[in-house]
Amino acid sequence: MSSRTLSVGIDSGGSRSRLLAARGEAPDGTPIRVDGPGTNARILGTDGTADVLVALLREAVGDDASDVRLAAGVAGAGRPDDRTALREAIAARLGCPPSHVQVVADADLALDAAFGHDGGGLVVISGTGSIAYARDEAGILYRAGGWGRLLGDEGSGYHLGLRGLQAVADALDGGPPTALRTLAATTWDAPDAAALLASVYDRARSPATFAPLVLEAAWTGDPVAQSLVKDGAEALALRASWAVERAGRVPRRYALVGGMTEHEGYRTALVQAIASVLTGWTPVRAAVEPVEAAFLRARRMA
Repeated sequence: MSSRTLSVGIDSGGSRSRLLAARGEAPDGTPIRVDGPGTNARILGTDGTADVLVALLREAVGDDASDVRLAAGVAGAGRPDDRTALREAIAARLGCPPSHVQVVADADLALDAAFGHDGGGLVVISGTGSIAYARDEAGILYRAGGWGRLLGDEGSGYHLGLRGLQAVADALDGGPPTALRTLAATTWDAPDAAALLASVYDRARSPATFAPLVLEAAWTGDPVAQSLVKDGAEALALRASWAVERAGRVPRRYALVGGMTEHEGYRTALVQAIASVLTGWTPVRAAVEPVEAAFLRARRMA
């Protein structure tokens, strides 16, 4: 590796992107870390996603992206054709050969972070969206879930927040009382039906922003919120078991990844749900962050 080689790792999910960059094998000083907006290749498209990622790189290193090796894990980049198109779009913007850019699904980084490069196991991701990936002993990936906010994403922030808002609407209609109604009024600026409709439809507030309030209500004893959390965790755990069944020979270990799993109560609910469908599996904590796993991929390219 040249002392001028710029190694860049990016972990880009639906809510945020993280970048880690450094030059050479033993760069002087601390590697550059930059956070930025999230992406989703299925929603933003190839050009929109490439623009976000390259802008993040420019923010980190300015215009000096010479001799770059970039590895990026990107939400919504599960299909080979999408990854190829995104790799070429990024390379064109940086003026480097496509061989200097590697694009993988964000789940690949989560698996690398938990089990090492190409290590087998199960990763269950719950952030704005959700998905489960099993990687077998041959390094082949099998997925379940991840169908997006309209068709799935069970157990995700979007799904839990949406279910919580639906519970508020039910309470306004005379359905089961819930603390979520008060939280919607005091914290989400939706004290009545008109305000709730305006928040969701006119201001297009993402239901994912309501998920923290559902978690708050659940862990202060609200039965409606507790039921929603339990249902979401069990639905995601079920999909994790489907991924394992499809994969066959997978080491019996799993890691939880994503902003939702950083909440201790939700993490506990998800661990309990997984234990009920995958008996004897061991939860492990990732040895490195996904962005660090991306950075190590970039280093191996140099």
